[in-house]
Parts: sequence; structure tokens; C-alpha cells
Amino acid sequence: MVVLGTRPCPPGLRVFTSGVHAFEFSAVFSLLLTGTPIQNSLQELYSLLGFAEPELFPREQVEDFVQRYQDIEKESESGKFPSRKPRPRGLGPEGALVHNASELYTLLQPFLLRRVKAEVAAELPRKTEVVLYHGMSALQRRCYRAILMKDLDAFENETAKKVKLQNVLSQLRKCVGHPYLFDGVEPEPFEIGDHLIEASGKLHLLDKLLAFLYSKGHRVLLFSQMTQMLDILQDYMDYRGDTP
Repeated sequence: MVVLGTRPCPPGLRVFTSGVHAFEFSAVFSLLLTGTPIQNSLQELYSLLGFAEPELFPREQVEDFVQRYQDIEKESESGKFPSRKPRPRGLGPEGALVHNASELYTLLQPFLLRRVKAEVAAELPRKTEVVLYHGMSALQRRCYRAILMKDLDAFENETAKKVKLQNVLSQLRKCVGHPYLFDGVEPEPFEIGDHLIEASGKLHLLDKLLAFLYSKGHRVLLFSQMTQMLDILQDYMDYRGDTP
């Protein structure tokens, strides 16, 4: 969302990356609301900066900006970009990356108002993290071994291509989550039952854990970085009858 004076200008960030229409507005001040600007896109970030300060960030220099900080964008996509301002250290590719990240933070500081957890959640108690280890089901071990051995016959053709072409570690993560994330693994006729729980060591542990927490009156939020895993969790919740 962008607010120009008292007039909002939807549909948001796409206005700046798609054309020059946003620059035709005149206003006393401009306020841009966005999230994770660096992680989204450097070109988008430069467009936002150019909208706020067109004289300091002319549109014709966007390619130079993206090229200078493109390694930071790649690291942020992989989840390695630091949440706080990094300190330059050493030489070589890693040291250069940290130096560029520090430089970018310094560049953004006059324009970016950013709230961090320490500022907005100071009254919350410290987080207690409990890590529970679990084993894998026989089906998971079979799929896990097939991925490591590049045994494409263990999957349908479409999924076999994915296993071959995509990152092996990503496929192993899916396998540890639930083997039904792979096409052709779930048995027909695709009806929800106990097999959904028994097929995954993680879901089997979660099933016992939720039953215990529910009996104690706790409320639980489940998170996953994989939308397909959330679909499986939804089927599981519907099967157990724990969600409306």
C-alpha cells in the first residue's frame, strides 16, 4: 500500500515495478508500507526508493543497483540473509557479501523504518524451544533410500523427474515431513484414515503430542513452510475432528 498525502494508491508494490504512472502523482509526502523489501526483490526495492527519492535513485541506475547487491538477494532467497545489520569481516566472497550487506543497510537506514521483535514484543516472556526427535516409518525409510540412490522407479514418472531435477536435500525434507508429498505414494482409493498418520513418523508423534496438549487445555498453532504439508495437516485435523 502507498499513501500519498491523504490519498491511497493501490494496488501496492506493483505500481512501481510496472511503469511510471506512480511518479505522476504530486503530494506533500509519501509513505510506503511493505514487508521484507530486500528479500522480495532488489529491483522492487530500488523502485520503492526511487519513488520516495527520485533524485537520489534515478530509474536509469536500477541495473547498477541490482548488479551490485544481487548476491545479497540470492542469499536472502536461500534463507541465509541476516535479520540484523551484519559486520564486515575477512576477505573473499563471504567477506565481500557481508560488506555489501552492511553497505546496503547503511544506505537504507535514512529511508526505512523497521520494527524488530525486541521493540514490539518486549513484554512477552522468553521463548521456550523444545526439540523432539522422531524416527521414520517404514514407508519413509524406503522413499528416503530411493531418493539417495536415485531410484526413480520408486516414484511415478512425473515425481521421478522432480526428484532427479530438484535439490536432493529438498526432496529429503519432504520425505521426512510426509511421504504422501510425493505423487503415487499414497495408496488408492485416497481415503483419509489411520494410514495418513502411520505413514509419517513426524505426524505420528504430532498425533500423540496434540492429544496430550488437548487434554491439558492447551491451544496449538501449527506452522509449515510447505503448503502441501499444510494440506495434509488439514486432512489430518478433519479426520480427528479437532477443527471446525
